[in-house]
Amino acid sequence: MIAALISAGMMAAGPSPDVMIARADVNHDGRVTRAEFIDMRAKNFDRLDRNHDGYITQSDMGQGMAQRLIASREPDIFGRLDTNRDGRISRQEFATGPAPVFDMADTNQDGAIDKAELAALRDTAQRARGY
Repeated sequence: MIAALISAGMMAAGPSPDVMIARADVNHDGRVTRAEFIDMRAKNFDRLDRNHDGYITQSDMGQGMAQRLIASREPDIFGRLDTNRDGRISRQEFATGPAPVFDMADTNQDGAIDKAELAALRDTAQRARGY
């Protein structure tokens, strides 16, 4: 499933999920906590909110990203993030919503991705990209 999410381009023309998770390690302790991940996602909101109206909508996603999501095993990630079902994703919904890549990378489910888990995610990402 991680490979499907990575190859689907869940981060929409940005870095791959393994790189994004590694960048979330703001205190450089070699672990990415869920709190660090949520903070990183909140910071990425503005990049995805293309018209800067404070919400991510289907039109913000663009045709290419929508097609990649449909082709992935997470085609309803938009619906899962839109918790109040108003057809748009607020900053709060985006930051605290489901995080399937984080959840799958956190194999021991301790709420943090350590160096070994990040290395495994990186290997999976490289295989998904054909490296």
